[in-house]
Amino acid sequence: MNISAANNMEYLASAMNMRHLKQSNVVSGSSDSVDFKQLLSKVDLEGVRDGISKKYGLSVGLEAIPKNEEEIVRRGKSGGMMDVMIAPSIAEKMIGDPALRAKVEGYIDYYSNVERPGFERTDKMYGITTVASSLIIHEDGTRTVWSASVTSPEEVEKGKKN
Repeated sequence: MNISAANNMEYLASAMNMRHLKQSNVVSGSSDSVDFKQLLSKVDLEGVRDGISKKYGLSVGLEAIPKNEEEIVRRGKSGGMMDVMIAPSIAEKMIGDPALRAKVEGYIDYYSNVERPGFERTDKMYGITTVASSLIIHEDGTRTVWSASVTSPEEVEKGKKN
């Protein structure tokens, strides 16, 4: 073997060893274990979201919406809310807390089977149309129902006459 080939082999071995060391650091780094836990948490939360969506046939978002009425109205007007909005901290707790899960699913069941149909009945009685509504589960586990509606031109005219 000539000196040039030996040097190339030594360089190649050294480069392979450095690459191995870099890969080992990536696998064993402490920040990566946090990233993996975050990934698992995200997958779990998406499972909660998707399970609720499938069970009730509603769109579900995971985001902490403040109780502030102005913020809720602003978000609703901008179209930034799904049928059900759940604070991520609540969705995370639902994974291991069957009582909380039952409470939140009770909220959703009542919203989808009582409140939303109620909006439709009211719409028909008063000539209005609900254009958006959301059930919001806040970080403290309380709920808010938000809805927006428009009035038909006929009903507007009736209101002007009275």
